[in-house]
This record gives sequence, structure tokens and C-alpha cells, in this order.
Amino acid sequence: MKVPVWRYNLEEPEIVVQLHQAYIDAGSRVILTNTFVPNRDAVKTSPYSLEEAVSASVRLARKAAG
Repeated sequence: MKVPVWRYNLEEPEIVVQLHQAYIDAGSRVILTNTFVPNRDAVKTSPYSLEEAVSASVRLARKAAG
């Protein structure tokens, strides 16, 4: 079973931070949050709420940005 990308924010946060950091280290001055497809329908079959999914993505991007 494939894991939706947005679930990495909650289940594998270190991977998300590492990816953000790789973009920053490569010279990016802008990074995007990992919010691809977390919507009410997508999260209703998961153990997470939409708020948890989106909040985690913002928190991880901010962490990487320092």
C-alpha cells in the first residue's frame, strides 16, 4: 500500500525536514510546505485530522528554515 505524501509530516517528519534542508542548502530562498492532497476526504480514512496534517507541514518547514 502506498503512503500518501502528506502522512510523512506525521509519520516520518525527519525525512520531510531533510528534504526541506536539502533545498535550502542548494540555495533555495523559498520552500513550500508538504501539503500535497491533505483534504477532508483524504484524511477521513486516516487516524489524523486535517488540522494535524497541515499544522505539521508548516511546523516542519519552519523548523528547516530555522
